[in-house]
Amino acid sequence: MELQPRTDRRIVIITHNDLDGAAAAASYLRIVGVKPQDAVVLFAEPYNVDQVIDRLTPYLEPHTTVAFMDIGFNSQSTPRAIDRLRSAAVKDLEVEWYDHHVWAEEDVNAVQKLGARLFVDRSTCGAGVVIRYASKLYGVEVDDFMNRLEKAVCAADLWRWDDPLAPKLFRASTSPPDTRNGQWKEKLVEKFFNGVLWDDELQARLEGYLKEELANSSAELKNSYSASSNGCVIASVVRDSDLPSDSILGSMLVSRAHANAAALIKRKGFRRVSLSLRSRGGANVQVIARRLGGGGHPRASGASIILPLHVALLGMISRKYIAKYVSQRLLEVAMATGACKSTADAGGQGNSM
Repeated sequence: MELQPRTDRRIVIITHNDLDGAAAAASYLRIVGVKPQDAVVLFAEPYNVDQVIDRLTPYLEPHTTVAFMDIGFNSQSTPRAIDRLRSAAVKDLEVEWYDHHVWAEEDVNAVQKLGARLFVDRSTCGAGVVIRYASKLYGVEVDDFMNRLEKAVCAADLWRWDDPLAPKLFRASTSPPDTRNGQWKEKLVEKFFNGVLWDDELQARLEGYLKEELANSSAELKNSYSASSNGCVIASVVRDSDLPSDSILGSMLVSRAHANAAALIKRKGFRRVSLSLRSRGGANVQVIARRLGGGGHPRASGASIILPLHVALLGMISRKYIAKYVSQRLLEVAMATGACKSTADAGGQGNSM
């Protein structure tokens, strides 16, 4: 695919490690006319973006643009990442940030102090923010493929499911068991960059995923636990596998437990666990995640917590002890913040900051 280069700068992209992040990166590269092999594309989560910057800064070259995509503000990692970039001794370093998650005013100010161009639009997905605002920034007309890509990816990422390709892309974007996740996401970026929305390789991955999803989901749901108070129900489960995805298993758990929200728990050490929070509108999980130092948007957010020592020890005997603790902890936060009452998944107006 031949595109007219719109910049002679070195392009470094730090994007979310999911379908939306891959689509955002590919869209940006199409807009600036830089091939994936001529750019650096790194996948990250909001909670570890500072670690990515630490690995990156020694190799930054003069006249570089660092573009963050589909990465929300994390109260712990984002300030550290900003400090690293601010102190980087790189001539003519530019920073762009495209996101669709919830940003507090102080978060916006912190990023803008870096001199970054910040674009936040909650009415679309991360790829949509890139397509809408990077195209204006670089004076590029959005083509039919990018419009089609935005529609399919946003339908999956925002849980609207109003596009027939959305559930297929959502599942197929998960890496095959014999492929490194980052390598598969890089392949997705290349496909989308070249105008490929679906092909035989993605179809084969979809078929493999569906087999794994069916085999794993029933086994994992057996170890779930739910806690309730005043009509608010939080269900949790400790995960052993990456399949089905957190979003799909979370939807199953919400239905099975008649829950306002679900927490998918993964152990990141003896006491630290990561939480993927999912809701279908019964709770604003972004409010819960933010109270725990994480973030996201009303129906899909993430955070991490440290388990009490006794819970971590009991968790070695049965994972249900961990699920019970997390459900009760999140229920307390939900009740304290009114999250179960904040069910409106407000889109918000686009804005350039």
